Amino acid sequence: MDSFTITVIYVPFLMMSGFVLITELFKFIRYRSSPMLALAAFSIVSWVVCMLAVVLAGYNNMEAVLFLWNAAIFFVSLVVTTQFFVIHNTLFPERKLAKWLIILLFLMPALNAIVVFTPLNFLIREVEVVGIYPYIYIVNNRGIWFWVHTAQSYILVAITLVVLVRGHLRKPKFYRLSSYLVIVGMGITIVSNIATLLNLTPPGLDISAIAASVSIIFYYWASSNSDRNLYVRQARSRAFNYMEDFVLILGKEGYVTDFNNSAGRWFSSIGIDVRQNNLEGLLEALKVKGAKITDSPETKEGKDISYDNGGFNVVLHLHVHEMVNDKQFDGNSYGSIAFFTNVTKNRALLDKLEKKAGMDFLTGLPNRVSYDGAKKRMDSAEYLPVSVVVCDVNYLKQVNDTMGHKYGDVLLQTMAEILANARRKGDFVARIGGDEFVFLLPHTDENTARELVTKIREEISKYKNLPFELSLAMGVATKIKITEPFGDVVAAADGQMYQDKRRTKEERRKVMA
Repeated sequence: MDSFTITVIYVPFLMMSGFVLITELFKFIRYRSSPMLALAAFSIVSWVVCMLAVVLAGYNNMEAVLFLWNAAIFFVSLVVTTQFFVIHNTLFPERKLAKWLIILLFLMPALNAIVVFTPLNFLIREVEVVGIYPYIYIVNNRGIWFWVHTAQSYILVAITLVVLVRGHLRKPKFYRLSSYLVIVGMGITIVSNIATLLNLTPPGLDISAIAASVSIIFYYWASSNSDRNLYVRQARSRAFNYMEDFVLILGKEGYVTDFNNSAGRWFSSIGIDVRQNNLEGLLEALKVKGAKITDSPETKEGKDISYDNGGFNVVLHLHVHEMVNDKQFDGNSYGSIAFFTNVTKNRALLDKLEKKAGMDFLTGLPNRVSYDGAKKRMDSAEYLPVSVVVCDVNYLKQVNDTMGHKYGDVLLQTMAEILANARRKGDFVARIGGDEFVFLLPHTDENTARELVTKIREEISKYKNLPFELSLAMGVATKIKITEPFGDVVAAADGQMYQDKRRTKEERRKVMA
């Protein structure tokens, strides 16, 4: 192959590696990025320039040719070394190599420089020219240092391959573009070296230098993609640590492997060591600290954690997201993420809405919805005996008809106030209809319930000088056995109430007569 053809082949690849060199130098100067890709590109440019200079010099000046060949050895060792750093930084951008390892890896290029650029260069090779130009035959006697350099280069390439395969397999699928590009670049380099060893390359053309120029383009693409991935990871990390939610990352065994700043500050403030702990252990520690853990009212899966924070009740909602059968994680279980979200305001609003939904707006007492819930709750052996007092306001219709609904509302509100003041701790009283109220009295026998009725009548009698008459019909019944239907007890109290109502009407009729 003549020198012109070889030159035409070399120049495009020289431009490719030169483009990467200029671009990476600009990034290093402006953004202080890693200089390894720029150094790799510089080494490849220098390597190709040496090979191109050999072609242009011809073989008339063998001393110059020998120097260029030996200089290429130095740049090859730089390419192999910087290639390791480029691949490592691409696959593991967050990990920094130890200084001693960096020094050790650059030791071989440094020794190569000493051998190449000093009288020790005979350790690399000696060249013997036989014949007269252009009919010449070159005998290339490779020295001991050449084989030391070759062995070190292939060992480092093998280590780089291990790092590459390990990094590729550990990455989730959506982060593997960088490693795929590196694999292509590395593959081109390895194939070219095999071709050179088997003497499958055209004479006078260093196919390894050309392959290195191509591979550096793939490394450049991989590095750019890795930079974007690193930016995304850094943005996610920043968002993770700036979240107000307390977030725990749990491994396969359920132990905490990572947590955000909010979680670290919170657990530290309440005296719980989140490190080397699992979620169950943390919940038990919270219980010891006085926290109450209950099922969430919003979802069956979540938990509500209530605890006192300086006299103020705080509610956290715990939700655990299992990372299982997720395509982006190869379908394997990678553990779970626990979110602790502050829902104090939400729960307060929910409680307020629930109270309003179960409250009679006119009287402020619980309504029939709350009554049905309380009745269901007290229909249990632990509340026996349970007494029921059914109350019905007398003369409400007459007040509404003669004085107007405004006075009728005042009548109901006044009666509700009397009933609310009469209830004991644990008693339940509700307005369940237009003029109807009911008491549920847990752990109360019938005699005690009738004492309450007497107390209510006494309180009603104290109200004087009202524009209307206060009168209340009441009936009492008691559930003693758990087998007794609660509905029958309420019906019995209701029947007594109607008897009391008829009795009151008859007494009033007699008074008027």
